Amino acid sequence: VAGTSDISFYNGAGAHTLQDTTSCKAPVLEPSDKYLLLYDEGGTSYAIYTTIACVRTGETESAIQCADMSDIGIYALASHSRESKYVVTLYTPSFREIARYYRDTYVTDVAVSRNGKQLAILSVDSENSDLRGILTVCEIGTESTVDIQLGEQLPLAVSYLADGTLAVVS
Repeated sequence: VAGTSDISFYNGAGAHTLQDTTSCKAPVLEPSDKYLLLYDEGGTSYAIYTTIACVRTGETESAIQCADMSDIGIYALASHSRESKYVVTLYTPSFREIARYYRDTYVTDVAVSRNGKQLAILSVDSENSDLRGILTVCEIGTESTVDIQLGEQLPLAVSYLADGTLAVVS
């Protein structure tokens, strides 16, 4: 359970296992099998937890729009950028930055595959007052990216399913 001033963890029996203080105006939780990413949507702070401890706290240079955490600990943070509209920064399980993906479109969501091999960036562009959805799939560790045009729609969310298939909500 996350609030603006603290986060609490409970086990399956309902026993309180961990509590930590936070300072999020708009807390958002992104869980995976092993980790929980807490970030302040519109703010610059984030934290990563296991079931027993906070293992990382961090700050971004500008406001976080969205984020995701893979089961193996690779995570992505999408934030506003000075160089382009948005930048999606990808980190290793040891919290080192491994890639930056600059987007001149409005990023609405990101997803890291469970195995940490792919990153999906969902964005929207407007051209002559028409919305144009774009799904970008990146192979992590390579320069390979594929842009999939989604047509005239407002894409809201993207997620990897258990079998590796991407699902998009618009």
